[in-house]
Amino acid sequence: MAAAAAAVTVAGLAACSSSSNSGQASGPQTITVAVVNNPQMIDIQKLTPKGFTASHPNIKVKYVTLDENTLRDQVTKDVAAGGGQFDVVVADPPYDLTNDVLADVLTGLHRAGLLSPHADLVIERGRKSGPPEWPDPLEGVRTKKYGDTLLCYGRAP
Repeated sequence: MAAAAAAVTVAGLAACSSSSNSGQASGPQTITVAVVNNPQMIDIQKLTPKGFTASHPNIKVKYVTLDENTLRDQVTKDVAAGGGQFDVVVADPPYDLTNDVLADVLTGLHRAGLLSPHADLVIERGRKSGPPEWPDPLEGVRTKKYGDTLLCYGRAP
């Protein structure tokens, strides 16, 4: 699967895809994660070996770190070219983005065919905004609170 992302009006975006086209490959796998070059994404990269890699030893995580404008431009080109589907989408929209607008963005990702089956979504929101209203057929999985921030986890069908 190719790495691709939706061109959405969000402040930060990361995408993840696997290097295997079958989805059922045996043996070691590599997933590629495109991230924005900011402190939060650097922290995630540092935590990966202890968390994800420790519990998934056959999956190597390869990070591609780009500045926000370069990543957004690349994502826009990939989407326009039909560049594939996401296994994981991480979005950091402005905290004051309304639930209706966020639902439209999430619906757009699904309708455009940009989400792999069972894709995971992580949406960062301000605690005051509350968790998103996950549009059908996407479903909320859990929400974690970190100070004034919520990380809201969802899944595609």
